Amino acid sequence: MWFLIIILTIILIVIVKFTSDVKKQNAQILSEGGMQNKYSLLIEYLKADQGKVMSERASSITIGMDNIDGGTRFILIQTFRRLTVQWKVQSAVWGYHQLEWEFDENLSQKSMYDKINTDLRIYQKNKIFGL
Repeated sequence: MWFLIIILTIILIVIVKFTSDVKKQNAQILSEGGMQNKYSLLIEYLKADQGKVMSERASSITIGMDNIDGGTRFILIQTFRRLTVQWKVQSAVWGYHQLEWEFDENLSQKSMYDKINTDLRIYQKNKIFGL
């Protein structure tokens, strides 16, 4: 019986700590002006000429564009000193494709974009266009 109480107490402590850390992270992002401000340069690169902010939450933002054939999304997710960027494409012609990157939040946004851009070119050349 005591063993069960100890285990449940530990689980509760972990949940409370995690929730507290998430709230602190969200407050930190908001104090930096939110995701649009914190990652403004990267967002501008990813938006190119046609993209727009589709949604924003305390620790994530979705940039995308839709067309008659489907859509493209870049999802930026802030997690404890890391930024995860997901790229998702749904196209009637090319099908569904997805890639993901993880960066230190302090890495230059230009460097993040350069890595994403390089990987996308390689992926599209090899997987989508089959060259």
